[in-house]
Amino acid sequence: MREAGLVPQDRRREDPFYAHFPELQTMVRDRMAGRRGGPLLRFIEDQAFMHHWDTDMRYCNASEIQDT
Repeated sequence: MREAGLVPQDRRREDPFYAHFPELQTMVRDRMAGRRGGPLLRFIEDQAFMHHWDTDMRYCNASEIQDT
């Protein structure tokens, strides 16, 4: 996100660096402009990107997550 020109903000509720999906997608999409944001926008706009990720995976043993 830094390479795309985003900078951490003082207000965490409005900061994409602290956001979770799907709010993160919306925040990034709303703030991106220009050529530097292109690669990040391609990830964010891809409906398959993190589609199968769930917060329950965050704290589980990596061996419990199966590839689909």
